Amino acid sequence: MVFCLRRLFLVILLVKYSHVHWFQIQALLMSHVFYLIYVGLVEPHRNKADQALDLANEFLLILTSYCLLVFSTWVPDTNARHLSGLVQVALVVIIIVINFYFLLWPILH
Repeated sequence: MVFCLRRLFLVILLVKYSHVHWFQIQALLMSHVFYLIYVGLVEPHRNKADQALDLANEFLLILTSYCLLVFSTWVPDTNARHLSGLVQVALVVIIIVINFYFLLWPILH
């Protein structure tokens, strides 16, 4: 249920507020924070590994959302934007590696 509500929120955010970029970034960041709190308090997963993976994913997505703030027009320095883009790409690679590790761990052992 939370998964569907979260996707609905993102669709509404993209369609309704497409002209207000600063609000989109902040709302996206807050949705990640609220979901991180939800996963930490409710513990919706059956085992600790899935719980830890979901918490790690949300934390890294919060960091990538912070990179979006720097990558927006709020920061006029192009070098800072470029560095923020590189950091964001590195964070996405880390997310992919962590998820592939948890995906392939049961197969390899």
